[in-house]
Amino acid sequence: AGEPLDCAAVPGLRLRALGPAELAPAAALLGAALVWDRVEVVAAEKLFGGNGRRSGQALGAFTDAGELVGVLAYAGRFIKLLAVRPDAQRRGIGTALLAAARARIHAGAAGPPPRLRIGDHPGNYLSPGVDERYQAGHAFFRARGLAEVARCLNLRAPVRDNPLCTKERAQRLHAAAAAHGYTLQRARAEDVAGL
Repeated sequence: AGEPLDCAAVPGLRLRALGPAELAPAAALLGAALVWDRVEVVAAEKLFGGNGRRSGQALGAFTDAGELVGVLAYAGRFIKLLAVRPDAQRRGIGTALLAAARARIHAGAAGPPPRLRIGDHPGNYLSPGVDERYQAGHAFFRARGLAEVARCLNLRAPVRDNPLCTKERAQRLHAAAAAHGYTLQRARAEDVAGL
């Protein structure tokens, strides 16, 4: 938990850094708000995990009574997720979270303010963009001056005629892993529990 952020735009709302101790209510909120994603299963990583070189940050929106009503997670200039509890939507909470994240991202930038990216951060396997079924989410971002620059429908990679998917490269990577003491093999039924 961190110091409260200024949120004069929404009376009775306090924004502050979200801490790992608040994972359970945050996961419940994510499950309720993002019904097309299974984000509650990986909530800890999505809220608090980094993104390669970028450390992860999470903001929470709380009522005066201390109820968590919104969350936003970002890493660098990438907004990883934004969710507002369904019964608290359309009250300015998402806008306040986005404005606070934008201010933090711009304040931490060296040089000109970076262009924000939503939901397509490198390494994201959960949701490669804002699912098109979240029509209200798309409208929300458009209304706040964000425009779609590409559509990421899934994270599948073509393997046919892909220079990164050759037998020679696989052999080199296998040998490099073995040199570090790792064994690579196809997963078997008995590996399921461990996986």
